[in-house]
Amino acid sequence: MGMSVHWRLSKYWLMMLIALIFGVGMAFGGCPCNDGDQSIPNAGASSVSSNLSPASTAVNNPPNMPTMPSGPGSGKIGRTYRYTTSATDPDGDTLKYTFDWGDGVTSLTRSVKSGTSASSSHTWGKAGTYRIKVMATDSKGASSVWSSRLVVTIS
Repeated sequence: MGMSVHWRLSKYWLMMLIALIFGVGMAFGGCPCNDGDQSIPNAGASSVSSNLSPASTAVNNPPNMPTMPSGPGSGKIGRTYRYTTSATDPDGDTLKYTFDWGDGVTSLTRSVKSGTSASSSHTWGKAGTYRIKVMATDSKGASSVWSSRLVVTIS
């Protein structure tokens, strides 16, 4: 297969892929499906159709690292303790916080505005030293790194 033919076929499949991704049904001057024509539209075209427009690609930045959880550094088995954190999102998106309690359990907070603190409570069932950490996730799905850990001793 000559280089010219190969390039034309590759360009056709590239245009088809772009049309499928962006839902541009008329990217090739019409859909062959409408009239039963099974020919390759514009297969010999030397450039991509001008009615394709680039998609907007807004960047979603992840939230900044949350503050280390604040709350009691020690406690008793079976008692409930409350811890608080906050983070900001560079894009101003709302945030949910995931608290990892260090005992295999995690908790997810409700959504709050960027920069607003959120709290969660936990009860440990065994004595031990636990390291609590928090991660923020924005409304578009980007997640921060984990916060610094707060060491909590339960007796």
